[in-house]
Amino acid sequence: MSLDLSPDSSRLISLFSFEGTTYKIPFNYIESCSLIKTSLETDEESNELKLIVKDRELSIIYDLMNHYKENLPETLQPPLRDRIFKDIADPYSVQILSQFIYEEESLSKIKKEFYDLFSASNYLGFDYLTQLCAAFVADFIRDVKEEDLEKVL
Repeated sequence: MSLDLSPDSSRLISLFSFEGTTYKIPFNYIESCSLIKTSLETDEESNELKLIVKDRELSIIYDLMNHYKENLPETLQPPLRDRIFKDIADPYSVQILSQFIYEEESLSKIKKEFYDLFSASNYLGFDYLTQLCAAFVADFIRDVKEEDLEKVL
């Protein structure tokens, strides 16, 4: 028996985080995550996938997929140059990534969890989020003095 793998399929997929939390999502929402899509196409009888992605990162990725469904915004084309990230990225994406900025010693810094999210999006082949994270870092470090670069990253 072959399962319907077309983008309009109503097939529900269970994604399990590293800690075992289950995230159920329609198959057509995962079109943008090449690792998940390829894994499920390889095993057409499976409706679940165990990932080595932690809850925190997978919950953010899950929220993004649910928010955008199969209509992801266009990716930001490098180089950003004089464009400001928050002015050119989708507002929901800006809101998600902005939670990873904090102030310490009068410098804005990026939380370690951001890099975990960046790594998870790259691992899953979630190109939209990977490119978004890269643009976020590029914009963040644009005005940082060279001597402060290590401190803020």
